[in-house]
Amino acid sequence: MAESRQRGATSVEYSLLVFLIASAIFGAVALIGPALVPGFQTVVSGL
Repeated sequence: MAESRQRGATSVEYSLLVFLIASAIFGAVALIGPALVPGFQTVVSGL
């Protein structure tokens, strides 16, 4: 029974960790993304 509780706690911890990492990536892309658009447009224009 204790092993089952430990597995449940571990899965919750991993879920929270994945959520925090995904949130950080989403936030970084949301902040930095618009600044990168002109650079990508320059590359596309060059092609």
